[in-house]
Amino acid sequence: MSLNDSLAIVVHAVEVIVAESMNSRCCLRIVHRFRQAGVVNCMAGEEVFAAFVIYRGREYQLHLSLCGRLLLDYLARHRHCAQSAGQIAVGIQTGEFYRKHATNAGRNPKMQRRIARSAVKVYIQRLRQAFVTIFREAGLEVNSNQVVRSERTESNEVGYRLNAYVEWLHVDFT
Repeated sequence: MSLNDSLAIVVHAVEVIVAESMNSRCCLRIVHRFRQAGVVNCMAGEEVFAAFVIYRGREYQLHLSLCGRLLLDYLARHRHCAQSAGQIAVGIQTGEFYRKHATNAGRNPKMQRRIARSAVKVYIQRLRQAFVTIFREAGLEVNSNQVVRSERTESNEVGYRLNAYVEWLHVDFT
């Protein structure tokens, strides 16, 4: 292990500790599998396999459906900007990562989903409920509405944004 690798591990540990200490944020680990060997970043064809809340060195799995995992992954990737239900639906429908979801494991239509604009609000509520359940189990006093935020616009449209520290873990296909 090189000095740079050791330093990266220490920096990562400090980032997690800082994020855990912030009351309005939580730490998430999103696991992708079926990554092509040698690829560094997230690529189309991977599967959003699981999501975990990290608290005090433990992982608590969020029990989400495929649509819930896809929505969480999308919100995590775009967490710096609130988006309306329509923007989220279009982003998932047109984004190459989501259109080719899990295709590295073979063509399985059960692993690909479209999320309609009208369903985004329902999936946001389910996502918040999954956080409530895990926060209770972990003994973590965080309001799920502060993690999955709803932000009003000048009109009556609502934007959704994830307020969390997020890391991705990739499991290779080979």
